[in-house]
Amino acid sequence: MPLNESNATSGAAFGECLQTGGSDSESKPTIEQLEAKLAEMERLQLELSLESYRIKRQRNALVPFHRLPGEIFVAILLKVAKYNDPGFDQEHKRLHTLAQVSTYWFDTILAFPSFWQQLAQYHPPWFRDMVLKRNPSGLFNIDCVLAQGETVSAPYSLLSFMKMAAPLSERWKLLAFEGDITDEMAELIQSPAPNLDSMLISNWGHTHSGNRMLKLAEGRNIQYLDIDNIAIPWNSTRLRGLRGVQIQSICGVPPSLAELQAMLAASPQLWWLQLSAWYPFDRGVALTAEVADIHIQPINLPLLTTIILHRLPLAVTQFLLSSIVAPACQCVIVREVPQAVVNTGIPSKMFADLINGPLKAIGKLRMLCHNDESPLHLLSEPSRSITYNWIHHVDELPGFNIQIPAYDLTDHQLGSFLGLLSFPDEVEVSMDINGVRWHRSLLYVGWHRVPKLKISRALSAEVICEQLASVPKSAALHCRLRSFISPLDSNYERPGLYDSIAGNLVKYVQQPCALPAETDQQLNHKPDGGQNRGKLEIKLPRFMVQRLKRLLQDYDVQLSEFGQGTQASQNAVD
Repeated sequence: MPLNESNATSGAAFGECLQTGGSDSESKPTIEQLEAKLAEMERLQLELSLESYRIKRQRNALVPFHRLPGEIFVAILLKVAKYNDPGFDQEHKRLHTLAQVSTYWFDTILAFPSFWQQLAQYHPPWFRDMVLKRNPSGLFNIDCVLAQGETVSAPYSLLSFMKMAAPLSERWKLLAFEGDITDEMAELIQSPAPNLDSMLISNWGHTHSGNRMLKLAEGRNIQYLDIDNIAIPWNSTRLRGLRGVQIQSICGVPPSLAELQAMLAASPQLWWLQLSAWYPFDRGVALTAEVADIHIQPINLPLLTTIILHRLPLAVTQFLLSSIVAPACQCVIVREVPQAVVNTGIPSKMFADLINGPLKAIGKLRMLCHNDESPLHLLSEPSRSITYNWIHHVDELPGFNIQIPAYDLTDHQLGSFLGLLSFPDEVEVSMDINGVRWHRSLLYVGWHRVPKLKISRALSAEVICEQLASVPKSAALHCRLRSFISPLDSNYERPGLYDSIAGNLVKYVQQPCALPAETDQQLNHKPDGGQNRGKLEIKLPRFMVQRLKRLLQDYDVQLSEFGQGTQASQNAVD
């Protein structure tokens, strides 16, 4: 029978059942007759409900989303259901919400064990039982962390959960633990887990407990290693093929340089490397001796996007910055750059190549230095700071933040290194170089290649203008400077300071890379291939604008007072 005829028949029958039947003159129905009518109504209601269910399933099957290949549909649902952070009690609620969308979604979630991999301490017991039932033989992500805000009976809750999870260790795929690692807890954590590929361990014990060494039984390679205040066998063959590494707060015996080299060289897919707060028992004496003897070979990490090194023995930082080759790197944070990396030929070139990627990825660079004893600080804007999130939840953003202890470097050493850098389109130089021994190193930088340049201090501006004035004719095609801004702040004014700045600015404008305004149209396509650089904006204090107005009136330069808008040089100052 056609579908519409079936519905019409059922509807008519259902309407007949609703009639109470007859007038007062007719005989009253018996109880048996009424019960028969009620039974018929219930049968018809069930039939209509089943028919409605069947039609809805047919309709849902035609939705484009449900016509995706099964594995893609499941992958999308898994992505939605995935938890945010260890300790964020939402996954079982998400699964419940997704299962209510339709019967198809409900059946899919129940049928696939991949939806039932998360065994978490913070999940309710009934949900854990459901996970174990729905995933009878698959792998598990073990989440032994406290729920957000949970503090009561915390040690007991973690220990009780790990006692439940330890017998399943051969099915562990991920282990996340955050708490105090006692002897009993350590035995449970280091249960043989041959399928474990993600190890996230944060030990809340006192700092010196970071010298505790967890055993690592044989098994598949660890892909994600995130450990804090705990150690593992650094020479383990499982530490190969790493993709994400965070090793923090290691007291006692950190990895040797040879072990670090073996780990990284065997991990070409590594994309994140963060090492911080290592405190060896011998204060780094052994590492210092090792860096002098080790044969440094390039470590090629083509997928590495982020490297963060902070509070490490200098030997470790020197080794890594001198050996890592990461062409895709977009974020470098190194708070203590060893001088040997800056003033030595090949390591200096390797380090410059490493940080040129992030320099090209950022929009603005700030150069800071307060006095002769403070380091030279290079950082991106917006700045990028050190984060301490789980490896699966880090912020992968471009950034740059390094500090170079320059007080013992010569002008040539620091300048040669700075000359290797590819600065971004905007640079702000905020350095008080009065009395700074290495201030002449700024001469080695090609400032004419920076489109937008802002300089806070007059002494820095003087050195930079001296470099601009000496740009050779062969560099004309590389002149990209469009904006030169400086308030010329100074707490030290020597005779001839401002004459030097003004004179060198004029020399720069008069060079072939800055053509006179009236010849722009004629010389835009010169026979020798040179091209006009375009208008140059100069913002300086009023007294400097007055001084430059006449000297630059015949050139395509816009002069204005610092803090005000630009205008043509002939009208800049009345």
